Amino acid sequence: MASFRDYKANKTARIDLFGDEYLNVRQVSSAEFFQSALPYHRERLELEAAGKLTQEEESRLNLASAFSLVDSWSFDEPLTLENFIEFLQTPELSGLAAQTIRKIDKVASDADAFVQKKSELSSTGSELSGSLTAEPEKKTPKRAAKR
Repeated sequence: MASFRDYKANKTARIDLFGDEYLNVRQVSSAEFFQSALPYHRERLELEAAGKLTQEEESRLNLASAFSLVDSWSFDEPLTLENFIEFLQTPELSGLAAQTIRKIDKVASDADAFVQKKSELSSTGSELSGSLTAEPEKKTPKRAAKR
């Protein structure tokens, strides 16, 4: 058994795409997602009320909802709605769009994806991990036995 103190919540969860590329997504119940998605929901309501919601606009707004879940990405281009849609519609990456959207939706709605066990260093209150020196820590037989 473990203590609840052994865990910490993260604001984002990582989705690996291909190669070394990835997306960091927000939890679907996060305030950041609601704040980011709100303008797109308002736009949808306004277009629906005016009878101007075309299939193209609906598709863009659906992608905007998925975009609102993305906090950051590994690509060189800035993370904007336009770049996100262009990434999903790139002909060389055809077939990945639906899979990427499913991954975003699945991870963003999985609360467990945003919880992780604290490392030994962070459980002592330190947010730092690793060595602060250029030399790796040498394990003595006594230290190794403790682990």
